[in-house]
Amino acid sequence: MSDSFAALERYFGQIAKLVPSWTDCEVARKDFVGLEPEANRFVDQVTKTKAFLGTLSPECRDRLERDAESNGKAQQMQERFGHLQGDIKAVLERCKDHPGFQDAVARGLKVPTKKT
Repeated sequence: MSDSFAALERYFGQIAKLVPSWTDCEVARKDFVGLEPEANRFVDQVTKTKAFLGTLSPECRDRLERDAESNGKAQQMQERFGHLQGDIKAVLERCKDHPGFQDAVARGLKVPTKKT
């Protein structure tokens, strides 16, 4: 799980550095293309973690997830990067018709989802 948090921190850390320059849609498009390798590493790590969790008994998996929540790492990530959701949503809406933007976003933007 710590590897997944590290991957999330690297990926969203890069996005946080880039967001201020996304007033220009072409800059945002190029940045999303450039984010693709880190986005893929992030997804690969999350996939590995999910696969590992799938090998555990339900009790062990629940305990591990509770431990991760109790150590505060998830909360720290939310506090550090939670604001990005609104910033990213704004640029996605503003630049949606920019040539090549949708393809660039599909390549470079990967977002974690909570299980329901």
